[in-house]
Amino acid sequence: MTIRRISSFGDLHAMVRGYGAGHYIFRGEPGASFKLRPKYGRSAASTRSDARGIEVAAMDAFARRGVPYVTPTPVNKWEWLAIAQHYGLATRLLDWTGNPLVAAYFAVADRPISERVLYALPRYEFATVDQSRSPFDLEEVVVYEPSHISTRIAAQAGLFTVHHRPGDVFAHPKLDRWVIDEDAVIDLSIEIDKYGFNRATLFPGLEGIASHVNDWHLRGARREDPDTV
Repeated sequence: MTIRRISSFGDLHAMVRGYGAGHYIFRGEPGASFKLRPKYGRSAASTRSDARGIEVAAMDAFARRGVPYVTPTPVNKWEWLAIAQHYGLATRLLDWTGNPLVAAYFAVADRPISERVLYALPRYEFATVDQSRSPFDLEEVVVYEPSHISTRIAAQAGLFTVHHRPGDVFAHPKLDRWVIDEDAVIDLSIEIDKYGFNRATLFPGLEGIASHVNDWHLRGARREDPDTV
């Protein structure tokens, strides 16, 4: 794995230009100490002897109870898995994007200041999923590019790596890791917003708009509470 650093928006711009049309996918992490593995792999359930059964049961429960809220209804387990991932279920998917500025947004969006990370990975190092197979019967890491079954997935140019052993930390010899300096985080978040990558555009709908308005109109406002000294 190659490790590089980003200390300014100029560095980020150079990174984006460096990948050009090289068919890379990107992921942003809001902390440099985070392990690169799926959310289900970070749970205690993934270490149990019946880990697969727990994962399948959770996915089935989400799909069964989620039908009234999803239009159109997903046609297979792969589509349900993508929807579940985007709404917070712990799955064996890792989110990636075809747009490096989307990944940069997710790396720097949170307010606590710390080093952040961007990953870049060659897309065609990995096979595309065979959707006739169950996502729970894989033998290797594969890439899943879902149909635009969610406005969020479409807005974020989203796709996924799917991990046959979700508890393993993901590594690959051609994986690039870019560490964003702590001092650059605020400036990068402001510049990325200027380019149109923010909560309102990446999470289409009223919730995303409200979050973005809060961010820019209430940030730094002093809270006056008469009950505190």
